[in-house]
Amino acid sequence: MRYGEVDVLKAIGIVAVVLIHSMRVRWDPGAADFEFTLKVALRFGVPAFLACSGFLYATTTPVVLATTVRRLRRILIPYLVASCAAQLFWFAWGIGRPAATVVSDFLVANSFGHYYYVFVIVQLVLLTPVFARLPFWTIATLLVAFVGLQVPTVTNFVGGNDLFWLMRYPPAWYAYFLLGWVVRLRYGAIRARVLRHRRALVGWSSVSCIVLLVLGAMMTGPGPGSTARWLAVYPTLVLLFAIGCGRDHLPGAVRWLSETTYTVFLFHFFFVVIAMSWLRAPPGVFSPAVIGGVCAAGFVGSFVLISIGRALLGERVRDVLGA
Repeated sequence: MRYGEVDVLKAIGIVAVVLIHSMRVRWDPGAADFEFTLKVALRFGVPAFLACSGFLYATTTPVVLATTVRRLRRILIPYLVASCAAQLFWFAWGIGRPAATVVSDFLVANSFGHYYYVFVIVQLVLLTPVFARLPFWTIATLLVAFVGLQVPTVTNFVGGNDLFWLMRYPPAWYAYFLLGWVVRLRYGAIRARVLRHRRALVGWSSVSCIVLLVLGAMMTGPGPGSTARWLAVYPTLVLLFAIGCGRDHLPGAVRWLSETTYTVFLFHFFFVVIAMSWLRAPPGVFSPAVIGGVCAAGFVGSFVLISIGRALLGERVRDVLGA
């Protein structure tokens, strides 16, 4: 069975991720202030992927070892291919790393910074057989607990050296996976309510997201500002779920993006880095044209890679590249 809400969450999520990487990093002295504001609004991408995984993995029957191994293979083989390519890429770029660092990069998913997602999702795949044996209300309690554990993380985070391990800190991410799991186990009732009240839900979640993002932009730094920015992720997920829920005939582009999400996630950054070396906005200037060009390069390069992979590998391309 195909779920429209999963397709929408994955498709919009991967657009958000590529857009984030198409803008200058916070510590770039030439970055425009609005780039940071926009990045904050788009930070729902990885939470959306984790929620979709929790939704699709959710079950009340035992998860056999073969299922876990198959899921790990689907995640890790494309990841290893992409990580090898990333290390070669950095070497060709003149930023080669010592052998010990390369090994560490593979183990903690750091050949590209955003590979932290792989570090997190592997943990959750390994935990899925445990979750499957727990009663619904235990899972729901764990969800509430992990949302609570997010609070001290986001309110105290100030960036800098702690960013690396924050991105790999389990309490920062598990709640999104468990949210998807809980929704799947009560999907029938939730779907019926969403279909009856879709407009109200879309309106409420849109307003909530905007208010929280505005508050977060007004209050910079840790504390209330970072809390508001983090909270905005949740109504954004609700909004995308409500938009996609029950949609049986989504545009082909949405389905394509959903089916190729993991490959684009792993490989778009190669093309983004190259495009950024050619396309640069003036210091302090927010340039939609430059950002759009870099983003387009990330998607076009990924789609060309997928097309070549499918031509050469056929059905095996999913095992090697992820799509």
